[in-house]
Amino acid sequence: MSIYFSTHGNIGEVDNSEDWFQITTDTIDMGSRSIKKLTNIELTGVDITYPRVRVEYKYDSTYLPTGASNVSFQKSDWVPCNQQGVAYVGVAGVEFRITVRGITDTYSRLDDVKLQWEPVDERGILR
Repeated sequence: MSIYFSTHGNIGEVDNSEDWFQITTDTIDMGSRSIKKLTNIELTGVDITYPRVRVEYKYDSTYLPTGASNVSFQKSDWVPCNQQGVAYVGVAGVEFRITVRGITDTYSRLDDVKLQWEPVDERGILR
């Protein structure tokens, strides 16, 4: 298992087991503490066979004095991507972690992971 970083911070953890790769993002909240519905995840890349995604999500994020959350993440089932690299996940929460998995070969490359989401409530909207 490796942890990948970019100039923007921690991207996530990568596990290369045999021919499978698996990468999990850091926790993301889309800049809002309100509930959001994550509808689609789109992957772009080269030579990735059987791409699939799983979402870890949680609604409540009440933090303990130590800074840790007292609510654990729930996991969705693995969702396969269609021929265009899109998976419909339909999961709602406040915070998310995205895991991407697939079979790779020598020239495989994951270029981008795009999230399509919509707000469900207005708690995070300032008026």
